[in-house]
Amino acid sequence: MKCIFFLFITCASTCFAQAEDETFFPEVEAMFPGGAQAIRDFIDANLRNPLTPKDQDCKVYVSFVVRENGELTDLKVEKGCSPLLDEEALRIYRIMPRWIPGQLNGTYISTRCRMPIPFYAPSRKEWRKRMKN
Repeated sequence: MKCIFFLFITCASTCFAQAEDETFFPEVEAMFPGGAQAIRDFIDANLRNPLTPKDQDCKVYVSFVVRENGELTDLKVEKGCSPLLDEEALRIYRIMPRWIPGQLNGTYISTRCRMPIPFYAPSRKEWRKRMKN
């Protein structure tokens, strides 16, 4: 499951910067401190997955802006699954530490990013274990 999540993070994340009338890609993309493994670990440690074994897997796509100071702003669900899952995905981004901002010509810039948060339905065995705790 973690390998699949890594694939989503590396292939489905997009970052770009916007000036008034033009869109361009930064020379250095904004990134979570510590990189792909660190963001996977952060999400694994903090995600509250409300799915049951009867539910289907789903991905919530969230867009956000990484400001020059690394703060995440303008969080928006681009493609959601349900109000409950959408809000959980937004909560994860709200509690994230500051990111390393994107750069253009050696200067930190604001960049808009889009990334999915995948929710996987647990197996019946995982569900029973979760319910015991």
